[in-house]
Amino acid sequence: MKKTWIKIFASLTIILMLFSLAGASAAEAWWGGGGNNNPSDPNPVIFVHGYFDKDSGDFGGKSHFDELISYLDSEGWNSQELHKLQYSNVIGCNINNANELKSFIDNLGYSEVDIVAHSMGGLSTRYYMQNMGGHNNVGAVVTLGTPHDGTPYAYLAPGEGGRQMEPGSDFLNDLNSGDITPGWGTDYTSIRTYSDQIVPSYRSKPDGWNNIGGWFGFHLSMLSNDSAMEHVKNNLTQ
Repeated sequence: MKKTWIKIFASLTIILMLFSLAGASAAEAWWGGGGNNNPSDPNPVIFVHGYFDKDSGDFGGKSHFDELISYLDSEGWNSQELHKLQYSNVIGCNINNANELKSFIDNLGYSEVDIVAHSMGGLSTRYYMQNMGGHNNVGAVVTLGTPHDGTPYAYLAPGEGGRQMEPGSDFLNDLNSGDITPGWGTDYTSIRTYSDQIVPSYRSKPDGWNNIGGWFGFHLSMLSNDSAMEHVKNNLTQ
């Protein structure tokens, strides 16, 4: 009789352990665990280039993000998790670019990433976040010098991307309607420089975002400005 009760107790213990493991796995899936990210590390970061900006070294022999990437590497980010995205059409449609961004992030396979986008790159990022479910995969978005409300210089810019950056364009009107900060727990920051000669700083202040303004150099040089880089770091997921 005693052996029978021991067997019953052992069986119940095993069953409870299995239920506990199943519950832990379900909870991990619910809270976004179980992916490739280590919860104790900063999120991987995707860097999105702006209008006509290339990672091929056309401008000074290097990417404009290189100094920012080196800075984050020195601040504790894993250099293998800092990824630059080069769109196939650097003056093209932001909706097409958003599709490329989605594919790029999906193929990397992280459970969550952050995005740092410069200039027009912030518009395709917003389209991805607002219309393609990007907020489910992104912890923080930081834009620098993005024409959230357009820029008059876009009237001179060729390509569909240029037309979409014109103040009052259909693309911008749609982008700025509805929820522009989707995602529970996703942080949105726009960094602008008062001396931006391409995107007037007052056109880079989306409602409901964490808007940071300062004298951070010019439209391109802000990407390597010490204060701007620190603001980027402070507004990423850590």
